[in-house]
Amino acid sequence: MLCPSCRAELSPGHRFCSVCGAPIIADVPTAETPVVESAPTEPIAVVAPPPMPMPTLPESVPVGNLPPIEVPQPSNVTAWPMINTGELPVVVTTQPFRVTLLVLLSVLAGATAVASSLLDLIEYRSRGDVVDSFTWRLNDLASNLMVGTVIGAVLMVVGACVGATGRRFGSGLAGGAGLAVAGMLGAAAGNAVAVLDDVKVQYAKSGAAVTLTTTFDIGWILAVVAAGLGGLAFFASLSAARSDNRRPLDAVVATVGFLGAVAVAVGTVIPGTGASWADNVMADEVPPVAQYLRLLPLLLLVVGAAAGFFARRRWGLGMVLGSVAIGVWQTATALTESGDLPFAIAGGNPGVIEPTNPFQPHMVTVTGLAAVLLALAVNSVVAVVRRRPA
Repeated sequence: MLCPSCRAELSPGHRFCSVCGAPIIADVPTAETPVVESAPTEPIAVVAPPPMPMPTLPESVPVGNLPPIEVPQPSNVTAWPMINTGELPVVVTTQPFRVTLLVLLSVLAGATAVASSLLDLIEYRSRGDVVDSFTWRLNDLASNLMVGTVIGAVLMVVGACVGATGRRFGSGLAGGAGLAVAGMLGAAAGNAVAVLDDVKVQYAKSGAAVTLTTTFDIGWILAVVAAGLGGLAFFASLSAARSDNRRPLDAVVATVGFLGAVAVAVGTVIPGTGASWADNVMADEVPPVAQYLRLLPLLLLVVGAAAGFFARRRWGLGMVLGSVAIGVWQTATALTESGDLPFAIAGGNPGVIEPTNPFQPHMVTVTGLAAVLLALAVNSVVAVVRRRPA
């Protein structure tokens, strides 16, 4: 037996070579390891799968000449055709609130107006043969003036705050309410002057030896200031009267509304029983300034209606609403005789003496006011319908 490594002669039974130490694998089984003969088995035929054909690649196409890829539409989806209407898309953005000049003027005018309605307006004191004194507040001139002042102040402040967020209707509302407050308080200030002058005339006619003291209190001063601030609020609101890129409102309806505002003013100056047209601007015992200021709310109402209706925009709707709000209140209270002295707009009609209803406004005024409100409502609906940009 030879070593498989060094080929040295080895004795049978050795497991390792005595020369090189390599392990010896016996060719003949030893007695300790029985040999079990197994039956021959048939070889298993292994069938190899057929070779996969190599995919054929399309011919290379230049990058610049790639064919368009058509994406098939699902069968359950309807492709709507795109129509170019030529109109710009409407982008609605919310402008954050910012303190504007209109907001400042409206807050000042509203606070001053309300304060003037709560404080003393005028007073007189007499000493001598006749000892007397009396103090007037705004509601002593007409019982519906205080509420009218509050209505105008609220509309001014709310409209200005809404306008400060980019909504032009609110700016118009603040400007129109400013005109209404200016007209009402201006007429009230002139009426107060007429009351004190009438007291002087009465004492002069009585022949009594008296010392008469008349005073314009803080309420009268605040009323004049509030009237001026209301007028400034109107001018400040004009900056929002520019085009809003939307379709204009109906011109015929706007014309009807303006003519209604003119009818309100004309109906208020139509003389009643025993009076003449001249009584609207002059009187023997009343200073001319008081008569002129009486016409101020009528003039400003027509101005607000003209600016609002003929603008034919959303700003104009707010302007008209603010301009007629106080007039609507005064006319409604005069018609229903709500209060002790519910005078209509601008003090009613000169010379009207109706025992059943001394505060009844002229029917021309009532009809004109109804036309203004109707035109305002119709154009408000038109504004909702015509939302598309111009």
